[in-house]
Amino acid sequence: MSSYYYLISTLPTLDPEKGLALTEAEFLVLCEKHLTRSDFRVISSVTDAETDLPNSTLRAWLEFEQSLNHALAEERAQRLEHVKNEMYVNTFEKNPQIAEAVRKAVTEESPLLGEKILDAAKFAFLDDLEVNHFFDLTKLIVYYLKLRILEREQYFDFVRGDEEFKRLLSNIQTSIKSY
Repeated sequence: MSSYYYLISTLPTLDPEKGLALTEAEFLVLCEKHLTRSDFRVISSVTDAETDLPNSTLRAWLEFEQSLNHALAEERAQRLEHVKNEMYVNTFEKNPQIAEAVRKAVTEESPLLGEKILDAAKFAFLDDLEVNHFFDLTKLIVYYLKLRILEREQYFDFVRGDEEFKRLLSNIQTSIKSY
Protein backbone atom coordinates (compact mmCIF):
# COMPACT_ATOMS: atom_id res chain seq x y z
CA MET A 1 0.00 0.00 0.00
CA SER A 2 1.33 3.41 -0.96
CA SER A 3 1.90 6.23 1.48
CA TYR A 4 1.15 9.78 0.50
CA TYR A 5 2.95 11.79 3.17
CA TYR A 6 3.57 14.89 1.07
CA LEU A 7 0.12 15.11 -0.49
CA ILE A 8 -1.79 14.55 2.74
CA SER A 9 0.37 16.90 4.79
CA THR A 10 -0.23 19.72 2.30
CA LEU A 11 -4.02 19.38 2.17
CA PRO A 12 -5.95 22.12 3.98
CA THR A 13 -7.94 21.12 7.05
CA LEU A 14 -11.61 20.55 6.40
CA ASP A 15 -13.87 22.32 8.87
CA PRO A 16 -17.66 22.35 8.46
CA GLU A 17 -17.75 25.79 10.10
CA LYS A 18 -15.32 27.41 7.63
CA GLY A 19 -15.27 27.84 3.88
CA LEU A 20 -13.42 25.52 1.55
CA ALA A 21 -9.80 26.22 0.70
CA LEU A 22 -9.86 23.52 -1.96
CA THR A 23 -12.51 22.42 -4.46
CA GLU A 24 -13.32 18.88 -5.48
CA ALA A 25 -11.81 19.50 -8.93
CA GLU A 26 -8.58 20.89 -7.44
CA PHE A 27 -8.33 17.90 -5.11
CA LEU A 28 -8.65 15.48 -8.03
CA VAL A 29 -5.93 17.33 -9.96
CA LEU A 30 -3.59 16.96 -6.96
CA CYS A 31 -4.47 13.29 -6.63
CA GLU A 32 -3.81 12.64 -10.29
CA LYS A 33 -0.33 14.12 -9.88
CA HIS A 34 0.61 12.26 -6.68
CA LEU A 35 -1.26 8.94 -6.64
CA THR A 36 -0.47 5.73 -8.43
CA ARG A 37 -2.75 5.00 -11.37
CA SER A 38 -4.62 2.28 -9.51
CA ASP A 39 -5.13 4.47 -6.42
CA PHE A 40 -6.30 7.36 -8.58
CA ARG A 41 -8.84 5.04 -10.22
CA VAL A 42 -10.12 4.19 -6.75
CA ILE A 43 -10.42 7.88 -5.80
CA SER A 44 -12.13 8.56 -9.13
CA SER A 45 -14.66 5.81 -8.43
CA VAL A 46 -15.97 7.65 -5.35
CA THR A 47 -18.79 9.10 -7.43
CA ASP A 48 -19.85 5.68 -8.73
CA ALA A 49 -22.92 4.30 -7.02
CA GLU A 50 -21.93 0.74 -7.84
CA THR A 51 -22.08 -2.02 -5.28
CA ASP A 52 -18.90 -3.62 -6.67
CA LEU A 53 -16.50 -0.89 -5.56
CA PRO A 54 -12.75 -1.57 -5.67
CA ASN A 55 -12.06 -0.57 -2.07
CA SER A 56 -13.36 -1.61 1.37
CA THR A 57 -13.55 2.02 2.53
CA LEU A 58 -15.76 2.92 -0.42
CA ARG A 59 -17.93 -0.15 0.15
CA ALA A 60 -18.38 0.80 3.82
CA TRP A 61 -19.29 4.34 2.80
CA LEU A 62 -21.80 3.17 0.19
CA GLU A 63 -23.44 0.82 2.70
CA PHE A 64 -23.65 3.61 5.28
CA GLU A 65 -25.10 6.07 2.77
CA GLN A 66 -27.67 3.56 1.51
CA SER A 67 -28.63 2.67 5.06
CA LEU A 68 -29.02 6.35 5.92
CA ASN A 69 -31.18 6.98 2.84
CA HIS A 70 -33.37 3.96 3.55
CA ALA A 71 -33.78 4.94 7.21
CA LEU A 72 -34.72 8.44 6.09
CA ALA A 73 -37.30 7.09 3.63
CA GLU A 74 -38.72 4.78 6.28
CA GLU A 75 -38.95 7.57 8.86
CA ARG A 76 -40.65 9.90 6.38
CA ALA A 77 -43.05 7.14 5.34
CA GLN A 78 -44.00 6.52 8.97
CA ARG A 79 -44.68 10.22 9.42
CA LEU A 80 -46.85 10.15 6.30
CA GLU A 81 -48.47 6.89 7.46
CA HIS A 82 -47.24 4.86 4.47
CA VAL A 83 -45.60 2.22 6.66
CA LYS A 84 -47.37 -0.72 5.06
CA ASN A 85 -45.96 0.08 1.64
CA GLU A 86 -42.97 -2.25 1.19
CA MET A 87 -41.13 0.39 -0.81
CA TYR A 88 -40.48 2.31 2.39
CA VAL A 89 -39.25 -0.55 4.57
CA ASN A 90 -35.58 -0.27 5.47
CA THR A 91 -33.94 -3.58 4.54
CA PHE A 92 -30.52 -2.55 5.88
CA GLU A 93 -29.25 -3.47 9.30
CA LYS A 94 -30.56 -1.01 11.87
CA ASN A 95 -27.84 1.35 13.09
CA PRO A 96 -28.64 3.32 16.27
CA GLN A 97 -26.49 6.30 15.21
CA ILE A 98 -28.25 6.50 11.87
CA ALA A 99 -31.67 6.10 13.47
CA GLU A 100 -30.97 8.90 15.95
CA ALA A 101 -29.61 11.27 13.29
CA VAL A 102 -32.58 10.58 11.00
CA ARG A 103 -35.07 11.07 13.84
CA LYS A 104 -33.47 14.42 14.75
CA ALA A 105 -33.26 15.54 11.12
CA VAL A 106 -36.87 14.69 10.33
CA THR A 107 -38.23 16.40 13.45
CA GLU A 108 -36.21 19.55 12.79
CA GLU A 109 -38.41 22.43 11.66
CA SER A 110 -35.81 23.77 9.27
CA PRO A 111 -34.90 21.50 6.34
CA LEU A 112 -31.48 23.19 6.29
CA LEU A 113 -30.81 22.24 9.91
CA GLY A 114 -32.08 18.74 9.16
CA GLU A 115 -29.54 18.44 6.32
CA LYS A 116 -26.80 19.69 8.62
CA ILE A 117 -27.71 17.00 11.18
CA LEU A 118 -27.45 14.33 8.48
CA ASP A 119 -24.14 15.77 7.28
CA ALA A 120 -22.81 15.72 10.85
CA ALA A 121 -23.74 12.02 11.04
CA LYS A 122 -21.89 11.42 7.78
CA PHE A 123 -18.83 13.25 9.12
CA ALA A 124 -18.92 11.16 12.31
CA PHE A 125 -19.05 7.95 10.27
CA LEU A 126 -16.16 9.13 8.10
CA ASP A 127 -14.17 10.06 11.21
CA ASP A 128 -14.60 6.47 12.40
CA LEU A 129 -13.44 5.11 9.03
CA GLU A 130 -10.36 7.31 9.21
CA VAL A 131 -9.10 6.02 12.57
CA ASN A 132 -5.49 4.74 12.29
CA HIS A 133 -5.20 5.92 8.69
CA PHE A 134 -2.78 8.82 8.46
CA PHE A 135 -1.01 8.90 5.09
CA ASP A 136 -2.71 6.23 3.02
CA LEU A 137 -5.42 5.87 0.43
CA THR A 138 -8.17 5.51 3.05
CA LYS A 139 -7.22 8.91 4.48
CA LEU A 140 -7.51 10.42 1.00
CA ILE A 141 -10.85 8.74 0.30
CA VAL A 142 -12.28 10.02 3.59
CA TYR A 143 -10.91 13.50 2.86
CA TYR A 144 -12.52 13.46 -0.57
CA LEU A 145 -15.89 12.32 0.79
CA LYS A 146 -15.82 15.06 3.44
CA LEU A 147 -14.83 17.59 0.81
CA ARG A 148 -17.82 16.57 -1.31
CA ILE A 149 -20.17 17.00 1.66
CA LEU A 150 -18.80 20.46 2.43
CA GLU A 151 -18.87 21.52 -1.21
CA ARG A 152 -22.53 20.49 -1.42
CA GLU A 153 -23.30 22.55 1.70
CA GLN A 154 -22.01 25.66 -0.05
CA TYR A 155 -25.06 25.51 -2.30
CA PHE A 156 -27.45 25.81 0.65
CA ASP A 157 -28.79 29.34 0.58
CA PHE A 158 -31.48 30.16 3.10
CA VAL A 159 -32.76 33.28 1.34
CA ARG A 160 -33.03 31.67 -2.11
CA GLY A 161 -34.49 28.50 -0.59
CA ASP A 162 -37.11 30.47 1.33
CA GLU A 163 -38.05 32.42 -1.81
CA GLU A 164 -38.38 29.21 -3.82
CA PHE A 165 -40.47 27.60 -1.08
CA LYS A 166 -42.82 30.58 -0.99
CA ARG A 167 -43.10 30.56 -4.79
CA LEU A 168 -43.96 26.84 -4.85
CA LEU A 169 -46.42 27.23 -1.98
CA SER A 170 -48.12 30.11 -3.80
CA ASN A 171 -48.39 28.00 -6.98
CA ILE A 172 -49.96 25.15 -5.01
CA GLN A 173 -52.41 27.48 -3.28
CA THR A 174 -53.36 29.03 -6.61
CA SER A 175 -53.96 25.65 -8.24
CA ILE A 176 -56.04 24.49 -5.24
CA LYS A 177 -58.21 27.61 -5.45
CA SER A 178 -58.79 27.01 -9.16
CA TYR A 179 -60.47 23.64 -8.49
